[in-house]
Amino acid sequence: MKWLRRRKPELPVHRVEDETDLAQALGSPRGVLYKHSPFCWASAMAIRHIKGFVKTHPDIPVYLIDVIAHRPLSMEAANRLQIRHESPQAIAIVDGEVVWSGSHGEVTTEALAAAIGVT
Repeated sequence: MKWLRRRKPELPVHRVEDETDLAQALGSPRGVLYKHSPFCWASAMAIRHIKGFVKTHPDIPVYLIDVIAHRPLSMEAANRLQIRHESPQAIAIVDGEVVWSGSHGEVTTEALAAAIGVT
């Protein structure tokens, strides 16, 4: 099963692997925080939309948390943003505030672009 292989997604994203990375992601003037599970079929589908967003909007930073490798950081992000933890989950941040959050099938290139305010 190809989607079960644990590989880091090959994306030009900022990986969130410690508290400093998390602070940068949450303080972003405009960006996307994406929670990804390398073992989840829904994450395999959502990552396609993240790739599409990165490709069409390279000026918007995307921060990726591997929820398996960095679960405490993923939970801390949910606590700080006061949202329920889900995976896969994309969170649009503008001026340090959550403007949109979606999970599973809600994570689309179009939804992210609309939330961030780009076309």
